[in-house]
Amino acid sequence: SPYLVVGIDNTDLRNADYTVDVDSSYGGGNGDTYLSFIVDIAKPVIESTFRTRCGPRNTALAGSSLGGLITIDALTQYPEVFGRYGCLSSSIWWNSRSVLTRVENFLESDPGLGPDGPDVRIWIDGGALENGVSPRESTLATVLRNNRSLLELLTDAGMEIGTQVGYYEDLEGGHNESSWANRLPEVLTFLLSDTDYELEDAQAINATVLGGYLYADASPMTSHLIATAQFADGARITWPVAYWDVSSQDSGVLTISTETGEVHAEGGGTGRIDLVAGEAEATLEIPIAAQTVVTDFWVTVPGGSSPSTVRIAGSAPALGSWDPRGFTLSYQGGNVWAASVRLELGSTLEFKVTRGSWATVERTAQGADISNRTAEINGDDVVVTVAGW
Repeated sequence: SPYLVVGIDNTDLRNADYTVDVDSSYGGGNGDTYLSFIVDIAKPVIESTFRTRCGPRNTALAGSSLGGLITIDALTQYPEVFGRYGCLSSSIWWNSRSVLTRVENFLESDPGLGPDGPDVRIWIDGGALENGVSPRESTLATVLRNNRSLLELLTDAGMEIGTQVGYYEDLEGGHNESSWANRLPEVLTFLLSDTDYELEDAQAINATVLGGYLYADASPMTSHLIATAQFADGARITWPVAYWDVSSQDSGVLTISTETGEVHAEGGGTGRIDLVAGEAEATLEIPIAAQTVVTDFWVTVPGGSSPSTVRIAGSAPALGSWDPRGFTLSYQGGNVWAASVRLELGSTLEFKVTRGSWATVERTAQGADISNRTAEINGDDVVVTVAGW
């Protein structure tokens, strides 16, 4: 059957409309009235105007950011109206995560949302690159920490991942419309179908350790394992590490908590993590430097070029392992850009200067390609002059 999509335009009052309580820094608090408008005014008009099914099984509410937050509150206030909830990059942080208390109180009222309860599905997701986290960082984004807290409340109440809860941690996702649009197929696949997903039925595993590298003598010494199951119909669901069959070799190089997924460097070398789900397997190899040193890069760009960003891309994991987005330098004035990067002591670095892509990589003054630059990493500054782009 076709689906009827109703988009309610947001306004300058979105902070108020999408929040049920006041945040000391942002105000808000008109969310109860907004939800009442949807349930008591908008929904009856739609149902009296269009041919549509009206029950909770056939009624969904979804939103992103603050829109995801108000969708969570709709679960606690109108479970008899909505049976499907899409919560993308939800602003759970609002008012010191007060929504988690409301969810906890709602679940303690025993709404019967376990596997034998009503037909309810909720989708929760977020991006690893939200909250200012870069691709080379081992930091777990705040949105993911908050989502995990919400997920724990729901699963402790008996709701099951893959059947009632769709959960996804997007490794490339930022806090923006393009990331939410990219995830929309997963959201709709889960919410609008009756398919139950079991971890042991995974066709493939997409796993990573955030940042992709560790150091044994300095930050980042700790990171986080994220593992997502991919299914035959294209669905992708992230299960917490505690649900997986996880093992680690080279115990002298790294350790991993099979409960939280936290990975810690113990010594130099290459750490290995193996994951298994049914017939699917994945192996991760994490480079760990035993000794590191902070290296200062000084880059002079051509006069008059005025680039908005200058970056170093190179062979070291800290520079993105040849990701052209590399490591971002800071403008120092004039034509000079600089950055301090911790790298493996005694290593030989190959690198180039870019403006964020290989289409904007440094060239000769005549526009010809240049060979990779090299530098011995021993604590000395690396000084570079770019001839052209």
